[in-house]
Amino acid sequence: MEKDNTFKILFVDDDPNMNMLVSAILTDEGYDVVIPENINRNAIMELLSSRNIDIAILDIMMPDISGVEVCSIVKAFFKNSYKYIPVIFLTASESDEIQRQSYEAGGDDYLIKPFNRKELLYKIKALLRIKELNETVTRQKLLRDKMIYTVVHELRSPLSAIITSNDSMMVNINNMAEDEKILYISAIAEESERMMHIINKLLEIGKYDSNKIELSMEHINIVGLLTKTFSSMKQVALKKNIELKLEIPDFRLFALCDQEKIEQVIYNLVHSFKRRNNYRRGAGRCEYQSFS
Repeated sequence: MEKDNTFKILFVDDDPNMNMLVSAILTDEGYDVVIPENINRNAIMELLSSRNIDIAILDIMMPDISGVEVCSIVKAFFKNSYKYIPVIFLTASESDEIQRQSYEAGGDDYLIKPFNRKELLYKIKALLRIKELNETVTRQKLLRDKMIYTVVHELRSPLSAIITSNDSMMVNINNMAEDEKILYISAIAEESERMMHIINKLLEIGKYDSNKIELSMEHINIVGLLTKTFSSMKQVALKKNIELKLEIPDFRLFALCDQEKIEQVIYNLVHSFKRRNNYRRGAGRCEYQSFS
């Protein structure tokens, strides 16, 4: 189904003639005008839930509910969303107190009836541009926060491996053979290098946007990558009394991919593994111990 790119404008006024006039002006400009059949809280909430409203134009003085109240409903409805709904008040009142209340309720602009057609259209276009900018900034902030959380979370895996290998060496170093010491030191070195790669990616977050994530594509020996990953994770697993077994074919298997990202996928898959720790058939419960 083709995406509907028509801007939807919620217009709330208790005057039928004004509804017809504004609807005709806006429809002629290509906007989709949404007018509630009943002007009350429930009707407004239903429209906000069912229609993808982009901007609201509200009369202030209405018998059952004021435009200021409607504005508060609109702003509260999208409070926890990235969406920003501009509100224009269109009213015959020139009271300074009414204008103050309208702006305090979250109104973005104000027009006195009788209004100028061009001025109304200019204000709508200006606020739609502000809306687009506001939502773009909010989406980028949400994406940035999510990426930072993901990267910081990914740092836990190599850090856990480093701590585990170091603790094992500190306790058993006097009884370790030289080749075993080298194995532990190599694991620490590899995990430290992986942490540095992740930190470098964190520093590059500013280069990312919601539409493009750059990949460093190269031909990688997947079998070798699995072997390397298994070696560095084995010590962490042993500390959790979990036995990791690696069964891979005895040949090279190459793939065109981003090595760092595939390696992180492997780590995430293994670290999210849940080992069945105890099963009580009578109670019908399964208890799991987290690997990470």
